[in-house]
Amino acid sequence: MRPYISQSMRRDVAERHGCGDGERKVIGCHYCGDVIVIDRTNPKKTRFLDAAGASRPELDHVEPLYWGGPHRPDNLVPACLSCNRSKGPRRLA
Repeated sequence: MRPYISQSMRRDVAERHGCGDGERKVIGCHYCGDVIVIDRTNPKKTRFLDAAGASRPELDHVEPLYWGGPHRPDNLVPACLSCNRSKGPRRLA
């Protein structure tokens, strides 16, 4: 079973990408550059959205958990659904 990515971890990833409280910021998928919107306008919830506003992007473990990567915010990056699902548990150097 995959570990839960908490709201505090999502907030830390958003802050690392320059999105503060009450803000929305447009960034790109870590792998392909497709548009991802970080939405922190709700003080209780940090969301990662695609260009259409759907909650499709995911947070990906750069160093996969399968290979012993840490479950920490500094190992998480925003990725579009197709990039994250196609990567699987392989290492991308």
